[in-house]
Amino acid sequence: MTQCESMASKQGGGGPQGMLPSYGRCSRKAKIGSLCTQHDQVRRREAARKARRHEAVHAWEAARKARRQDVPDVAVAAPAKPKTKTPAKPKTKAPKPKPTPTEPTPKPRSLTGKIAERVTSTAGLITEIERLVKWALADLCSLGEAEEIDPDRLRIVCTLEPPKNSAGTSKSDRDTLGHFTQYDCWESSDGLKYRAININPFLLTHFSAADLARTCYHEAIHAWDDWRGVRDAASNGRHNAKFAAACGASGVLECERVQDSRGYITPGFTPRGLEMLEQIEPKAPSHFRIAQPAKAKKPTAKRVTLECDGCGMKAGVPIGKYTEQLARLSKDVTDMMLSQADGTQPAVMRCMACDQGMFPPQDFMV
Repeated sequence: MTQCESMASKQGGGGPQGMLPSYGRCSRKAKIGSLCTQHDQVRRREAARKARRHEAVHAWEAARKARRQDVPDVAVAAPAKPKTKTPAKPKTKAPKPKPTPTEPTPKPRSLTGKIAERVTSTAGLITEIERLVKWALADLCSLGEAEEIDPDRLRIVCTLEPPKNSAGTSKSDRDTLGHFTQYDCWESSDGLKYRAININPFLLTHFSAADLARTCYHEAIHAWDDWRGVRDAASNGRHNAKFAAACGASGVLECERVQDSRGYITPGFTPRGLEMLEQIEPKAPSHFRIAQPAKAKKPTAKRVTLECDGCGMKAGVPIGKYTEQLARLSKDVTDMMLSQADGTQPAVMRCMACDQGMFPPQDFMV
């Protein structure tokens, strides 16, 4: 007898009425057992699904991380081959080749070094001019007149300045090699005033070492004469006979007279000057200033003065207008003397006061 039947007999026989409760309880237990089994299966399936999902997510994250880091996917390692030992080769040291002598490779220069090479000044040229001026003044002091002169009067600054101190467009900036200022034009922080020996920087491109020394000695003679109170040049720069006498006394520069505004020039050195030039060994200029192109000047209208024969009234007329009107009245005026005396000149204009003809000067020619 089963457990259900025994329980049914205890409760009131094996009739149908006594079996109903037992069948109900048994069926509930069976149902509960089957439900538990189903729940276990569902839990196991859910756990397996979660495990597969977790593995998929982990694999996807690993692949994304590998793509970000550009790391190649790990391939499945092939089975390792059995290692076979190869016989070791005898060690022999090969002779090292002797290094061939080559030029040392220059090290790359830094930006600071490149800047230092590209920034310069005219200090070296100024120093050379100063050295040559001191040499020239020392030679001039050997003439024997320096004892009578106050040394405090001689203070000179050597500069690189054009005569007009412009952009090199004026005529004097293109012609004057150097000039000495006969007045104090510089002052130090101590209150001392100086005169200047200026070398024209626009003409240094044509200077040799001898030309620079000759120009410095030339200007030193001006400073020497100014120191002695001798006026050796006019206000317009024309050199007079006193400058020529100072050149002759020095015995270093040749002096010649020219028929222009310069008066006297120093074209070269004397034999004594050439010997001294070999001793001092001057240096040629390293820099020169670039002159700007001169601007074209507008042509100015030239005028001729006409005078009335009757009352003497004068009037200025442009030459072009006068010759144009004269050509209308005369056929050939190319080589004609325009004068009232020869009677060939027609009266181009008439005086407003006396109605007489007005004529240009007798020496006027078209």
